[in-house]
Amino acid sequence: MPKICMLIFRYHPIVGGAEMSLRRLSQQLVKSGFEVSVATKLEPGLLAEEVIDGARVYRLKASGGGFKGKFLMLAYTLSVIVFLLKHNKEYDVIHIHGADPYGSVAGFLGKLLGKKVMLKIATGGEYGDISGFKESLLGGLQKALYKKYTDIYICISAQIKDEVITEGFSRDKIREIPNGVDVDEFKPLCAADKMKIRGRLLLPSDARIALFAGRLVVRKGLSELIDSWKIISASYKDCLLLVAGSGSQGDELRKKVRDLQLDSNIIFLGDVNNMCDYYGASDIFVLPSYGEGLPNALLEAMACGLPLAVSEIPGIKEIVEKAGCGVMFRPKDDDSLCKAIIALLDDEKKRQEMGVKGRGFAADNYAIEKIADRYSLLYKEICQKN
Repeated sequence: MPKICMLIFRYHPIVGGAEMSLRRLSQQLVKSGFEVSVATKLEPGLLAEEVIDGARVYRLKASGGGFKGKFLMLAYTLSVIVFLLKHNKEYDVIHIHGADPYGSVAGFLGKLLGKKVMLKIATGGEYGDISGFKESLLGGLQKALYKKYTDIYICISAQIKDEVITEGFSRDKIREIPNGVDVDEFKPLCAADKMKIRGRLLLPSDARIALFAGRLVVRKGLSELIDSWKIISASYKDCLLLVAGSGSQGDELRKKVRDLQLDSNIIFLGDVNNMCDYYGASDIFVLPSYGEGLPNALLEAMACGLPLAVSEIPGIKEIVEKAGCGVMFRPKDDDSLCKAIIALLDDEKKRQEMGVKGRGFAADNYAIEKIADRYSLLYKEICQKN
C-alpha cells in the first residue's frame, strides 16, 4: 500500500474548506489501510507533531515568524524542503493541496527523490489557482515546475479541468475528482429536531433563516449579500441571516452591518465547529461568490437537505443544473440576489423539493467513501508506473 504525504498550508484545527476536505479524505484513507502523513505550517498554540484521525501531522515552522506574504511563503518553502528530505523514507506519494509556490518546489524535489507527485487544484475562475500563474514571473515559474514534475493533476470541477487544459497542462495527467462530504454526519432533520436545535442555539423558532458558510473575503460576495439583506429584511421581518466563518474582510463587514442597522437581522458566528447544527437550524443556504471550485459548505448544505441560493458561476452552476437543487442569480447583482432568496423564502414546497433533490445528488456523487475509493485506486495506479 503506498504511503501518502499530504502537503497543505494550513490544517485542522484551522477551519476552512480545504482543511476540512483533506481531513475527511485522510480519515477515509486511514480506514482503508493507507499510511497518511500531513505536513503543514505551524500555527501558534498548536503542537509541532501529533496524530489526528490516524494520520501523523507535522507542523513546520516558517523561520522568521514576522514574515508576511512572499517572504513567509519563501520561509515556509525552505521548511518543506527540509521536511521532505528528512522524512524521505516515510512516503511514496506527495499529494499537494493547492497550487502554492512551496508545492511547485516540493514537486520538483519529490521527482528528484523518486516519488510520485499529485497536485489538487481546488479553486477556479478569476480568483483561482490557474489565474494566479498569470500574475507574475513567479507564477510562470510555478506553472513550469508543476507542468514538468507533476504526475497527476486533480481537478475538482469541469471548469477547473477546462482551465488546466487551456493552460497547456497534459490531458493525460488530468483526473476529475470532486470534494467529498460525510453524508452520515451531514443529513436532513425532521421539523421537531430542527426546532430543538434552534432552541439550543437560541435562534427564534418562527424565523426564516438563511445561512452563509465560508471565508469572509471579497470573492465570497458578502458585501452584496448584506446590501440585499437590507432590502429583504424591510419586507420580511422574520428573516435572519447567519454568517459562519472568519477572514480578512470580517471587521469591514461587521461595520457595514452596524452602519445599515442590521444587527438584529444578521448574526456573525465566527468559526464554527458544530456546522451540522447550523445547517439543521436553517431554511436555505446562500453563496454569493464571484468564483469557486467546489465548496465544501455547498456539499454539506446539499447533504443536509437545504435548498441553495447561489451565484451562477462555473463549478456551482453545473451542480445546481444537474441536481435541480437551487435558484441561481447573477454574481455582483443585488437585485438578482434578492429575487433568488425571496423565491425560496416564499415557497416552502419548492424548498422541500429542492432539498430532497440536493440530498440525493450529494449522496450519489459526493459521499466521502466513494471519493476516497477513487483516490485509493489512483495512488496504487501511479505507484505501479515506472
